[in-house]
Amino acid sequence: RYGRIEERTEPDSKAVAFLLMDRSGSMSEAIHIAKAFFLLNILFLRAKYKNVAIVMIAHDAHAERILDEKKFYQIEAGGGTVAV
Repeated sequence: RYGRIEERTEPDSKAVAFLLMDRSGSMSEAIHIAKAFFLLNILFLRAKYKNVAIVMIAHDAHAERILDEKKFYQIEAGGGTVAV
């Protein structure tokens, strides 16, 4: 009867995914499996959560945070860089 305003709260869903990739030359075969695994995980998280933050860390001789997704999947072997 009376126009009451009721406050409703909606749950906020957020996720963070830490992807660690070994880019050394010995991972040339297994890197394809790792790429598929990361892709499926990212697709699942983006389907379930509104906001997904992805932190990509790649390492060979040293670890570094990668901001560009294309650079995340490169392999460094023998002083050169190979895109897989």
